[in-house]
Amino acid sequence: MNFWICSVFIAVLSLQFSVSLCTPDSSCPDFTATFVAMADQTIDDTELLINDAGQTFFRDTLGFRDTDIQNAAADALRFFNETYGLDFSRIPLNEQNQHVLGNASLSQFRFSEHVHYQLAYNNWIQTGSTRFTCRDIEVGGFLVTFSGDQLLHGSYGGVDGIRAGVESFLEYGFYTIDVCDQSPIIIQFETATPIRPEPIDGLFHFNLDLYNRVLGRGKALGVFTLKPDKRNPGEYRLINRLVFTFPEN
Repeated sequence: MNFWICSVFIAVLSLQFSVSLCTPDSSCPDFTATFVAMADQTIDDTELLINDAGQTFFRDTLGFRDTDIQNAAADALRFFNETYGLDFSRIPLNEQNQHVLGNASLSQFRFSEHVHYQLAYNNWIQTGSTRFTCRDIEVGGFLVTFSGDQLLHGSYGGVDGIRAGVESFLEYGFYTIDVCDQSPIIIQFETATPIRPEPIDGLFHFNLDLYNRVLGRGKALGVFTLKPDKRNPGEYRLINRLVFTFPEN
């Protein structure tokens, strides 16, 4: 049954995405693709975002070489500077493998491998459970956190700036979506706005700009919450929902 679902999944991808490759500045053929990633589980909160000073996400998960990692780092530095006015380019690493600029700290990260997503595509469900051939989603890249209030400028905050607090964070990174035993779909993402809890509902809201060399430019919107698990003292319940849509409009 699982083999049949995977075959259908790949067939749909082949049908919709057998197009000439898109570039960041070019238009793509007319199509629509939507992925929904879902996670709901108990986890030790210290496992959620891992400082990836050893670059295991880039080297082992993405298969990047040194030049690929250097290019990704240069793109991330450019993004944080142009979008948020945070120029980490001349700041050396400290003992915690972070670049610190005022109250902002930049480091490499990977999302915990203990978080297992379900992936919905055209109403089929792929799961991260080991009993299935199709795996789940892995996330990593570059993370900016804040130890105190920080004014963000650039194209986001402008001359006057917009304040980011300790619960806010910024990301530039990559999603890898495993499609059965085929090569994973790699989606580059950037935080269009800071990820932070909204006062209305207390949920962290995602607003991400996406790019994939076949799918072109896209958008991801979602929410997540991390709260103490009353049934498991010392652990937290993570609920995450994220919708990827291509093209972005």
